[in-house]
Amino acid sequence: HPWAARIVHAASGVDCPRAVVKIATILYPRHIEDLDEQLRTPLIIAAKAPIFKVRDLSDEGYLLEDHVLAGDNNNGSGGETLGADESSSPAEPSVIEILIDASSANVACSTTNKEGRLPLHVAIRSGKQWKHGIKSILAAYPEALLQQDPSTRLYPFLLAAIDQKCHGQVYKPDLGTLYELLRANPAVSNGALQRDDNSNSRNRRNKHEYHHRQSVDSNNNNSNKEQPTTTLVTSTKNGRYHSLDGIRQQQQTNGQANK
Repeated sequence: HPWAARIVHAASGVDCPRAVVKIATILYPRHIEDLDEQLRTPLIIAAKAPIFKVRDLSDEGYLLEDHVLAGDNNNGSGGETLGADESSSPAEPSVIEILIDASSANVACSTTNKEGRLPLHVAIRSGKQWKHGIKSILAAYPEALLQQDPSTRLYPFLLAAIDQKCHGQVYKPDLGTLYELLRANPAVSNGALQRDDNSNSRNRRNKHEYHHRQSVDSNNNNSNKEQPTTTLVTSTKNGRYHSLDGIRQQQQTNGQANK
């Protein structure tokens, strides 16, 4: 059924028990890497969605997750999300981790959205920290560290170093996440600095060439300008007016005739 292809996508982006996400991936494994109408995979949706708080529902008799989540009894809460200094239960995998475990990790983590962003870019821009799924994404696709965000042209570690506005709030840079991203591949920082140096040198060179062209064009325009001429007029006895240039030309003509 057509709507069945969206169950994994829907469960990945809403506040529901994480056991439901796990069950959906088991029932519809082929849909984990499918794209929805907005060209998003479930992992892209989960990377963009807030991190919802979890709570223990075992007192209410909801124990299905004991079998699905390997003995953990925590589930998503009713719409509450985590703050910047909070984390979900360490025993329960995040939605991002569930999706990566259920898919071909390299394929899921290397598939971009319609803007050309990887799940790592989307997760960082959504204010997620190392413990909220970035670690899992990077473990599955470490090459993402070398790819720049298509709009900001920043590498992931630089993207994590600036404020991110998402879900109606501003997420400040998390030093732990920034440290882990740099530690995963220290060479990327050298590449970013080298790129900036090359960019600055190129800008200086282009600026110099621009001013040089402007100077050359200005000189050419000055040399090609017609010099203003002043026509002096004199009078003759018969009342006619002649320009001095005309008089000189007439004198030269008469001189040649006399010769």
